[in-house]
Amino acid sequence: MLPACKLLTLPRVPRGKMKTMHHLKLVQNRMDDDDFALMQRVGNGDVHAYQILVDRHTARCLRTAGRMLGNREDAEDVVQESWLKLWHEAAHWEPRAKLSTWLYRVVVNGCIDRQRKRGRTEQADMELFLDERPLAEEEMIMSERGRRMARAISALEKRQRVSLVLSYYEGLSNAEVAEIMGIKTGTLQVLLHRARNSLKKQLTE
Repeated sequence: MLPACKLLTLPRVPRGKMKTMHHLKLVQNRMDDDDFALMQRVGNGDVHAYQILVDRHTARCLRTAGRMLGNREDAEDVVQESWLKLWHEAAHWEPRAKLSTWLYRVVVNGCIDRQRKRGRTEQADMELFLDERPLAEEEMIMSERGRRMARAISALEKRQRVSLVLSYYEGLSNAEVAEIMGIKTGTLQVLLHRARNSLKKQLTE
């Protein structure tokens, strides 16, 4: 079983308030710095520091894995394996990127490996696409068009699906997604363009 997890709640950002935006950026930067300090402690065998990281990042990892794999059980397995990898590699971890970026990469690679082993992508569980989305959008997704969208996303080529999930559902910047996938931003833009075209074609057939 995965440990219970809680995402760190960041303050809401009122529109047009640059000071608040600046504050939010500082909060995110402090969290990144804190992740680095926690990883150093985990590298020294600190179980409490490890649990803090698990509680902070597991929910988001589960959403990403679930949307890529199409079901919760496989997503939980991949995320559990990712945390075990972090524990075993913490002593040798080098902060070339943010911990969240490194963790995303491990989760994404785990999902791709699992898809390769089972040889197919299952139709996505609709609920995996509903987390933290406005009510009106939830209603849209539960419509027939929403179900068709989920099936279409499930049918995308692996790299196209990864790029779409990270860019749209997780809201990461092109630079962050490209770093996670180990590709150039130009290549990412091509993948997103092809993914959108593929979705458009499937949804209009």
